[in-house]
Amino acid sequence: MGALRGVEESRGAAMSARLLDRMLLGPLAEALSDRPVVVCPAPVAQELPWGRLPTLRGREVCVVPSARSWLDAEAAAGWAEAAGPAGPGVPGAAAEAGRVREILQRAGVETRVLKGPEATVAELRASLPGARVAHLIGHGGMAPATPMLAALLFKDGPLFAYDAEMLPRAPRLAVLSACWLGMSTPAPSGAPLGMGTALLSRGAGTVVASAVPVQDREVKGPMGAFYAAVAAGTPPARAVADHLAEHGFLCMGAG
Repeated sequence: MGALRGVEESRGAAMSARLLDRMLLGPLAEALSDRPVVVCPAPVAQELPWGRLPTLRGREVCVVPSARSWLDAEAAAGWAEAAGPAGPGVPGAAAEAGRVREILQRAGVETRVLKGPEATVAELRASLPGARVAHLIGHGGMAPATPMLAALLFKDGPLFAYDAEMLPRAPRLAVLSACWLGMSTPAPSGAPLGMGTALLSRGAGTVVASAVPVQDREVKGPMGAFYAAVAAGTPPARAVADHLAEHGFLCMGAG
């Protein structure tokens, strides 16, 4: 019964994606051609995993709060030193962190992995401003009614979106390997609020995060392929389209 329910949910999601695709992108198909796309979503569309829409599959897509934030992110794009904490209780976290570290070190990037008692919010607040790349693994949560309480769980508790917004500086590339943190919720002004937009507001050039649940044991391979591509010079939006979009990940900011 569980397997049947999963198949039905998958079919329902595919049907919804096709319907949304026709409504949102169908009228623009000719103008879009095969170009890369920058999306500044209306409030009603801020929760979409854009890379799963048929017209955008395999295409470079960047999601931004505004045109101004996209220009700022373009100026900040680039990467060097990396920090990578792994939160507790995530199956496959150690293997994923090890794979990412191996790829980055092979590319000549100095890395530091925080795990066990070191993987704390306090340590993260101290190390994130000095890192160019951050790969954060943990259980994520996002309540649409309280988007600034979107959180990633670590050893000593949650890192909230409002914690990220208080950083003096965010990493240029932040990858959030967690459920839901690619989602955002509109403020009364319509501006999107959430973990990804909080990091962009503190100077991140690119944030990669999922708008749907992440299958912990299945993401190691695609995440490794993403980092290998970026280390070889592939733009993040292209690497997300090739390796992570099918898993619900978005490229936010510059691509």
